[in-house]
Amino acid sequence: MSYSDNSIDKIEASFRSLAADVNTTSASARTGWIFFLAAQAYFFVALAGLEHRDLLLDAPVPLPLLQVDIQLRAFFLFSPIIFVLFHLGILLQHVMLSRQVRELHSNVSHFEGNNFFRTHRVRFHLHSYFFTQLMAGPKRSPFFAFFLSLLTWLSFGILPVILLLDFQSTFLPFHDLQVTWAHRIYLALEVLILTVFAVFMRHPGLGFVVGFGRTIVERPLGFIVSFMAGLCAIFFSFCIATIPDERMDRIMTSLWPETIDGEVTDGLSPRQAFLPTARLFEAGVDVLSGRPVGLFGRNLIVVDQDIVKDDAIDPGSTSINLRKRDLRYGIFDRSDLRQVDMTGAILTGASLKETVLFEMKAEKAILRGANLRYARLVPQQSSGRVYNKINLRGADLREADLTGTVLISVDMQDALLKGTKLSVEQRAYAEQEGAQF
Repeated sequence: MSYSDNSIDKIEASFRSLAADVNTTSASARTGWIFFLAAQAYFFVALAGLEHRDLLLDAPVPLPLLQVDIQLRAFFLFSPIIFVLFHLGILLQHVMLSRQVRELHSNVSHFEGNNFFRTHRVRFHLHSYFFTQLMAGPKRSPFFAFFLSLLTWLSFGILPVILLLDFQSTFLPFHDLQVTWAHRIYLALEVLILTVFAVFMRHPGLGFVVGFGRTIVERPLGFIVSFMAGLCAIFFSFCIATIPDERMDRIMTSLWPETIDGEVTDGLSPRQAFLPTARLFEAGVDVLSGRPVGLFGRNLIVVDQDIVKDDAIDPGSTSINLRKRDLRYGIFDRSDLRQVDMTGAILTGASLKETVLFEMKAEKAILRGANLRYARLVPQQSSGRVYNKINLRGADLREADLTGTVLISVDMQDALLKGTKLSVEQRAYAEQEGAQF
């Protein structure tokens, strides 16, 4: 087909007009993308800075710029959904950009022909934003095109999903089932959003069903890889990153059980978990660093730390409030937890070996199978200070290990001690205090 000079001028003018619109939208989209990357960077750094000690103490998380602290549970409950909504807005912006860029690309490629594909000069004047260059930029090497595609997948798909999994994995030792299920729902919503917008970015002018079908036909390998990646992320969130003894954990453990290494208290069967969970979250503790051996940890590990540094706390007061906290299977060996309030807390299978527990309050706490070997319930030497009695009234200490623990001024009225490891002197003291065997 031949064109007159006047027709060519009009076509070129339409190309320049489209390119100007694309460049305006592209500049705005790149600004949003930069803020989106900054948000991801902040959340990754904030999560990396949180330790198990912070989770134990329920320490607030500082927010940048605002110079305010947000409560830990609120941070993990609301930050992920705010991030998902932010991501949704960025994807909407890029769908609109995709529609403009694909219109320009379609018109210009039709004018170029097969022999001069991606060689029209208008392509060299497009905005430098990688998303725009990937879809309508000038001809480039396959190596360069690969990195443009990789940057797109990383920033819009892979990193956001990893960040949401990081939220869940970091908060998992807190053992808050409501927040953990919120994280799972957020991740499923994120995967759904990515699926929908991946179709609309490729076929912005079509409906979702038609565009989804075309995407499968045109990019079968990419579809399979993306589908499997999303499925693996959801499976990890729902079935592997579980809280001990929750319903999902019990279901998955029944399908593929793995015995967890560790000490087994007399009268209790070895603890088990779903095999991937056992390998990733229950691989043990490094005795030197006090950190999980595996990639993740789902139980609190706070060892060899002076949690309570002030020795001048008023007698009878509380240093740390852990009332009704779920601390099961946590490891707190050789840490200073004096005057801690564990009233109604769940410490099933927890390890408190050589832990300082002066003036502890643990009324109706569940310490079944806990290891309190050589735990310091009373000072080793008198310093002239009067310590109130330890409150273990009504606590469940069945199958616990109290070997080497000095029981002096310990209120054990109605405490359950069936199967508890006790010396002859400890048993006589417990019977005198009204414990139940």
